[in-house]
Amino acid sequence: MTLSPNCVKLKSPNGEEVRHLNARRLKAEIIAEYGTQTAFAHAIGWHANKVSKIVKEKYKPDTDEVAKISDALHLDERRYCEIFLPKASPFGDAK
Repeated sequence: MTLSPNCVKLKSPNGEEVRHLNARRLKAEIIAEYGTQTAFAHAIGWHANKVSKIVKEKYKPDTDEVAKISDALHLDERRYCEIFLPKASPFGDAK
């Protein structure tokens, strides 16, 4: 997926990529597409605990995991940005 300028990767002041997660929206997308988090986890080959930790924001998925989630949920650019980049600032300011 190619992202438009409205959905950019954010960098912290020290140059590290900053990822925020709208866990509530992610959970809603999972339920809408798969019915349960367990069914989603099974579909992408992960343990249900991993998905649960992501949804509870106890684990931050890496870039490859985000790509796998995005593909499994068939996320378009708008939904991807709403879930994985809900903040416009690395300091947490709302867009």
